[in-house]
Amino acid sequence: MAARHPPFKAANHLSLAMKIKDGKFDRIPTRYSEELWRVIVWMLNQSPANRPDIVELSNVQQIV
Repeated sequence: MAARHPPFKAANHLSLAMKIKDGKFDRIPTRYSEELWRVIVWMLNQSPANRPDIVELSNVQQIV
């Protein structure tokens, strides 16, 4: 939402799946804080075990 476009763009489902698997996406515009960028990267982590849960996100000052 901050970037005003989806983090992964693709012409078809297979290409989309590969991009998600690679986990590479553009940085949000620099008008947003570095903290927000770190939270987004954290939430989009390839490993579900390394993604934040609601409790962890609620402890991020910029979100609450």
